[in-house]
Amino acid sequence: MKLRDIDRLLSPIRRRLGALMKRGVWLRREADAGTQLGQVSLLSGETRGRVEKLEQYGFTSAALAGAEAFATAVGGSADHCLVLCVADRRYRLRGLQDGEVAIYDDLGKAVILKRDGTIEIRAPSGVDLLGDLRVHGDIAATGDVADAEGTLADLRDTYNLHTHPEHDGGATGPPTQQA
Repeated sequence: MKLRDIDRLLSPIRRRLGALMKRGVWLRREADAGTQLGQVSLLSGETRGRVEKLEQYGFTSAALAGAEAFATAVGGSADHCLVLCVADRRYRLRGLQDGEVAIYDDLGKAVILKRDGTIEIRAPSGVDLLGDLRVHGDIAATGDVADAEGTLADLRDTYNLHTHPEHDGGATGPPTQQA
């Protein structure tokens, strides 16, 4: 059998394999359902709507339009397209060390599991915790600590400046050991 004949025989298989996996661009997310659905424009020139976007258990995201998508045609059928991965190099975190893991968004927020065992939280507008916070260890703050009644600095100022009435009508001086 000649090379030309082998090439001719393998050509349909190559075409079918090429149709199985396609790169594309995520256009938009459609209505929330049990499985996230969206519209994707494939590099082959096709646009597919109501395409399922599979996600890992416990993780979900609402990708922005323009993100890159990697899709597959289940069983080689263009009518049954699944998006396996959506990535967005415009916002991907850079500078991570080997082995570090992060979740992030397009606004600069991130949670990074660092190699030194720390967890770095980047939240330009602050962090809201719902529920109780239990800390087993020390807390160090470079800013002020506050609750609904005031700040730790306010409490410290009150303590450091407080006096007590003396039995003779006068007042004691402030504490000699400042907090």
